Formats: sequence, structure tokens, C-alpha cells
Amino acid sequence: LDVSTKPTIGKKLSKNKRRRQRRDTLPNTKPVTTSELTHQLLQSDYFLDVNPRILQRLINIIAMSGRLLRANQILFSWTRLGCWSYLVEQWPYRISWIVVHYEDYEQDYAEDAPLKTLYNKIKQFIPILNDTLLELDRNRRKFELCIENSEPVLNLMDLKQFLPSTCNLDPYLNRFIRESVAYFYMNNSHENSFTLGDSSNFFSPRDST
Repeated sequence: LDVSTKPTIGKKLSKNKRRRQRRDTLPNTKPVTTSELTHQLLQSDYFLDVNPRILQRLINIIAMSGRLLRANQILFSWTRLGCWSYLVEQWPYRISWIVVHYEDYEQDYAEDAPLKTLYNKIKQFIPILNDTLLELDRNRRKFELCIENSEPVLNLMDLKQFLPSTCNLDPYLNRFIRESVAYFYMNNSHENSFTLGDSSNFFSPRDST
């Protein structure tokens, strides 16, 4: 027997032990089967009327995001990840507005603040007409019902945790939003006394002539 191999064997055993210990401390990040994940998701209010085609696509998205989170040894709930992925998949434009606002005003919100708090703050500035990006989203009212009444209630901690591993949200939406007139209105609403439905106060007298 070559004794030079003994330290290597010992090192492997130690490494495997450390891996087992890490898995023991990350119970929510263990792999789940498709059937287990589907069962978990269907317990949530978010998925009460989702059709099988969308559900299958979501399962693939959630599995990929989950692998990224597990690779970074991040504790997470599969159900909360599923609900976040569902919101992103069905309403990418509105979720991007929330993300942009959060990035700009993160210091103004507690981590346990629900997503609906941010959305209610900015929804009056999100265009409802004449914006082709609106076509990316499904029914607006259903989105509001999801973030206001559905369980679990997602918060900013979920956004902060899941966003880096979200694989179904186009980051260019953030750029388009930041370059939009609506975003400019929103960020200057207090300084220029701009109020929804009365944009005349937003412009200077020279601009209005």
C-alpha cells in the first residue's frame, strides 16, 4: 500500500464531511423532484388558476434559479422562489418598475416591507396606455391581487435574495424604464409639484408656451 495516498484519502473524507454539514445547515436548499415542487406550488394562492403549459415553464425556471441559489449556499424557500418567479414571468414590466424603484430608494424601506408597499408608491406613474412594454404583462388587476392578498406575502427580502438568480427577467427593461418620461416624472414629482392627472404643474411656463 502506498502510504502517500493516505493524506489524500483523509482529505477527501474531511471534505465530504464538510459538505454533509453544509447540507444539514441548509435544509430548504435540498434538491426537490418535479412532483414535489409542483405539489408545493399548487398549495399557494398564486397558482390557483395557472394552466399546465405555464406551470411546466415555471417549473423549469424555478429549478434553474434554485440551482443558482444552492450553488451560492443561500437559504431559501422553494415556495417563495416559485411565487417570485411566477410574478416575474407574468408581469415582467411591473416587477421591473418595482426593482428600479427599490434600487434607487433601498435605504427608505425595511427588508420586511411587502412588495405591495413599493408598488402602491409607484403605480400611479406606471403607464397604462401607449406603452408597448405593457404588452409584456398579463392582467394588471390580477397582479395587484397577487401581491396584496395572496399567500405567501412576498417582501423586499425576497426581491433582494432572488433577483441575482432570476433567469427570466430581461435586465434591459430597467434601462428602458430609467430612460422613460414616466420615470422622469416620478423622480421629479415632489420638486415640481407634479400630480397624476395634472401634468401642467410639472412644466415651467416656458415649456408650456
